[in-house]
Amino acid sequence: LKLTEEEIIMNASTLPLPQSVVDYFQGGLGTPPGGFPEPLRTNVLRGRVLADGRTCFEGRPGSELPPYDFDAAETQLKEAFGTARITFRDVLSHALYPNVFKEWMAFERQYGAVQRLPTHVFLRPMELGDEYF
Repeated sequence: LKLTEEEIIMNASTLPLPQSVVDYFQGGLGTPPGGFPEPLRTNVLRGRVLADGRTCFEGRPGSELPPYDFDAAETQLKEAFGTARITFRDVLSHALYPNVFKEWMAFERQYGAVQRLPTHVFLRPMELGDEYF
């Protein structure tokens, strides 16, 4: 499906955009220098609201978050994924991106640790019988 710039702008409210794109336009990462491109932003946000009913964040989104309890999070993560598996870096990852972290842990549980795989093996999976050393 190829869309022109004008078609994207005009149809942004009905396009199946990834949630990360909607979150960006809602100000979930802050406001970019110079603001958001209009009317694209207005069209992307039409009919898409934050959990509290607002269209977008005002100011810095992190200022609205409650304090994060790192000790409690570490305890919960170790209970869920094992004491030996969870590091402070994992707690930080969970604090910043809780859904992405949980998805990664589910992926790792299913496929095993893939951090040390070369990029080409990760992107173009091996065939049955292939070996990697």
